[in-house]
Amino acid sequence: MITIAAAIVVAAAIVWAAHALVSEVRTARTEATRTRALAVLQTFSAGIAAAHADPRALLTWVPLARSARQLLPSEFALLDAAAGATFPFSTEQVQAAHARWTAEWLAWERTHDAEYKLKAVVLERELAAGESAIARARLDAVEREKLRPPVIFIIGEVAELPESYSWFEQRPLYGRKVLVTRPAKPVA
Repeated sequence: MITIAAAIVVAAAIVWAAHALVSEVRTARTEATRTRALAVLQTFSAGIAAAHADPRALLTWVPLARSARQLLPSEFALLDAAAGATFPFSTEQVQAAHARWTAEWLAWERTHDAEYKLKAVVLERELAAGESAIARARLDAVEREKLRPPVIFIIGEVAELPESYSWFEQRPLYGRKVLVTRPAKPVA
């Protein structure tokens, strides 16, 4: 009987120790998650400040946040709950920044178009007064300033890295015109 009682006491001690161990492991994991969440918060605090100062900073920080969110989902879930929205940049912030960029771009485009038209009119008047090679060359230069589709604008610090976005210019046939001949009707 003493053996059975001793076995029960040992079993109870083992169950209690296992429960305490599991509780400690959970607490340690929770604490580690909170510590990593604070590190993420500290990392993105510079991005949040930069985005408030200039929304174009979102071009750099939003992809970084997406990647970090995939690597640390539990930490971002904790931060999302604390922020009450998607951390570090809510959908509303990104949409507001996009609206601001669009408005700024349209204003710039209108200004550029007005300047282009004014320069073209002045040079066309000079040409109408008398044909001159200099006026013709200046008008050609103004024509080259006109924006024509397709146009891609790269904004921000990434614009200083031309190798990363000039891949198309590195293609072997870039700038060449190629004529491809084939029969009018497909051959079966």
